[in-house]
Amino acid sequence: MPDIDGSHNGSQIFCSVALLPVERFEDTLDPQYLSKAASLQILKALIDTGAQGTSITLQAAEKLKLEPTGMIRVHGFGGPKNHNCYLFKVGFVDLQQSEIGIQKPILHIVDKEISGAEFDCGPDSDFDVLLGMDVLSIGTLTVTNTGKFRFSF
Repeated sequence: MPDIDGSHNGSQIFCSVALLPVERFEDTLDPQYLSKAASLQILKALIDTGAQGTSITLQAAEKLKLEPTGMIRVHGFGGPKNHNCYLFKVGFVDLQQSEIGIQKPILHIVDKEISGAEFDCGPDSDFDVLLGMDVLSIGTLTVTNTGKFRFSF
């Protein structure tokens, strides 16, 4: 069971993720997967336990060359609206220390296809993914009063 550990600021929890386009990474057990994964983009994600679904910015979708798979109705602050939808898997990035002190990233992939809506978080935002309960409910999220969090799945 992977454990993703990190820090929070008391009001927001961020973590590093990679989104894997389902059609390009169908078999993550493929021996060539690691060489494919080397070209993955690491994105900053905001963990949002109040969101039912995971969402992605248009900029991230373009960076990952994701094509919309259709439209999805999202009920947000401005009322219900239709948004582009993308199909992907979520990989959590865990930095492991090697024997010689070098950090190497390990990707823990959630074995679930996510149909994520496109969202606009505004020009001042510094994250590209909003992780919702469709991903978080596959594991356990622990948030401490000491500024730490752990997501185990």
